[in-house]
Amino acid sequence: MSIAIGFGRAVKQLRGEYRYSQEVLADRASLNRTYLGEIERGVAVPSLATIAKIAQALA
Repeated sequence: MSIAIGFGRAVKQLRGEYRYSQEVLADRASLNRTYLGEIERGVAVPSLATIAKIAQALA
């Protein structure tokens, strides 16, 4: 499994635990919902800045 796919699965799992929709998490992280979906599917590889935004939104 690639790092991108593993990271995306972890984001999706945590998003589910928080009961956030993709739209809610994307808004909290100041990201586009489509881009967040690509991250969750492992299609997009986020920068460290984007990873930090997602982490902050889930904190």
